[in-house]
Amino acid sequence: MHHDTSSILTAPCDDPSTAATLAGDPLPAWQAPLRRWLARVRQGRLTLIWPDGRRIEVTGPAPGPRAELRLHRWRPVLRLLMQGDLGLAFSYRDGDWSSPDLTALLMFGVANEAALAGVTATRGPARWLARWRHRANANTRRGSRHNIAAHYDLGNRFYAKWLDDSMLYSSAIYGGDEIAAAEVSGAGPTAKASSAEATAPFAPTASVAPSASFAASGGGAAAPADGSLEAAQARRLDRIVELLDLRAGQRVLEIGCGWGTLAATLARRCGVEVVGVTLSTEQLAFAQQRAAEWGVAAQVDLRLQDYRDIQGHFDRIVSIEMIEAVGEAYWPTYFATLRDRLKPGGLAVLQAITIDEAHFERYRASPDFIQRCIFPGGMLPTPERMAQEAGRAGLGFHTEARFGRDYARTLAEWRRRFLAEWPAIEAQGFDLPFQRLWTYYLSYCEAGFLAGRVDVGLYRVTRGA
Repeated sequence: MHHDTSSILTAPCDDPSTAATLAGDPLPAWQAPLRRWLARVRQGRLTLIWPDGRRIEVTGPAPGPRAELRLHRWRPVLRLLMQGDLGLAFSYRDGDWSSPDLTALLMFGVANEAALAGVTATRGPARWLARWRHRANANTRRGSRHNIAAHYDLGNRFYAKWLDDSMLYSSAIYGGDEIAAAEVSGAGPTAKASSAEATAPFAPTASVAPSASFAASGGGAAAPADGSLEAAQARRLDRIVELLDLRAGQRVLEIGCGWGTLAATLARRCGVEVVGVTLSTEQLAFAQQRAAEWGVAAQVDLRLQDYRDIQGHFDRIVSIEMIEAVGEAYWPTYFATLRDRLKPGGLAVLQAITIDEAHFERYRASPDFIQRCIFPGGMLPTPERMAQEAGRAGLGFHTEARFGRDYARTLAEWRRRFLAEWPAIEAQGFDLPFQRLWTYYLSYCEAGFLAGRVDVGLYRVTRGA
């Protein structure tokens, strides 16, 4: 999606016999290049409604997502041409267009990536500016603190409104879809924030008390047999505990401890000592309070600390959806840290969002919406590249589970809760552009998982004895 094929707007369809069909109101002469581009659509159906009420139906020769895009003004067309997919996101944030099913529209875009490439690629100075901004967000120690604060220090009250009581901001496991597992050797291959252009003010950073209801359930000690987000998060905790294979008295390091639920759960259920690190002051305050209320404060040492500065050795390491924030330049450092902090014979469990290897080079070449607007400095690895980095560090690497469709379901539930709680969130000081930006973010990620462009998995990393 990010390579430059700017001539596509005036190029004829490669094979007229497989061109999309266009029906509806005629386009004026000045929109003829747009018609030629729409004729390249290959999958699904798109209904376009112009600001003046005219509409056009675009149907590809192959089945695919059915979507609708309603333009409220013409500005999104210019922003799309100038800024690519970032312009599309910004114009949605600004209320310039809407869709009754945003996820379906974004899936339509993924399905027709080849046809859309010439329009959605960021061009010229805008492309170089996007690259410069991404590089400026490099995850040095100082940069990492800034990047994490941009997203996670929006306020505990904000996240508590739409996450479940566990305050787990990572994929649940619903268990409805088959979870594929495959093992790979360590020697070879096998979304989190505001944009610089966003107008939304940050909410106050007042603390919110951890929920007593999740603590009363034992911190996921027994996953309820229902289809709720709460049950799915408890099921995921059970799976992580199982993979860690803990013994009472062992020392565990959690890199990226979030709001402290996993650390407190491990201490409470398994009798282990946990050191957890985060770069978010908001998360740290909540996590420390949770550990105290669960009666495990003596077993859980939570710190505002960079993972690169940790000392000591641990029987186990766990790191949940943190490698995405490390940055490609620091992947070797991350895996070297796992090696150096693990005792001989120890193991680490990682939960990681990954991108398909076939799309990695294009993804790397041009920062996408998530990197620009939501997680500055972020970079998704591929499973193959994680295995390679682990191998270079002398570690074994094993894929235990992949459950991308469960992440799509998790994101859909988060979006539902976010919109349902919007009046209370707005009262915290957030505005409508912020709401649209986050709605786009959650739908954008959901579409990626549904299309298989991105995945999430549990991985086991081992150090030899």
